[in-house]
Amino acid sequence: MENVFFVLIIMIVIVVFHELGHIIMAKILGLKIYNVGVALKPIPHVFVGTAFTQNKMKRTLFYLGGPFITILLFLMMIIFGLTRHTFINIAFVLSVIIESNPFFSDYTTLILLHKLKGETPNADFFKYRYSERLTAFYFTGIWYLFFFTWSILGGCLLKFGLLNK
Repeated sequence: MENVFFVLIIMIVIVVFHELGHIIMAKILGLKIYNVGVALKPIPHVFVGTAFTQNKMKRTLFYLGGPFITILLFLMMIIFGLTRHTFINIAFVLSVIIESNPFFSDYTTLILLHKLKGETPNADFFKYRYSERLTAFYFTGIWYLFFFTWSILGGCLLKFGLLNK
């Protein structure tokens, strides 16, 4: 029971740093941050809302800022020897599986935003139209590729990251 508590605490810390990665990247790229919060739809998640940019490179870097910090945080844990604690490994494995899932993640959002043609998403887009676009994305060729890659990654992380302890 004690490990479950520690896993949850570490996962919260990871989420905070992940979102901080998006904030730092937005500041570096000169994107205006208008909102940081928690949304319940399409699934509960934490988010950093910025002014939309048509520049695909800036958009890509913004969405990859969070995962980059998560990976950097994990590497720091390895360097400082903190990964010897099983609960830290479990928290990172679960975070990677959750952060990279093909149902709703930074990566699916990035794919959907790159598919927009001449449309500038605003708060209403993410509130109403995003779920519609996300549903249309499911079960397409790229979604299956994403899903199978994610499944293999998750399986490997679970097998080699947790079961060898």
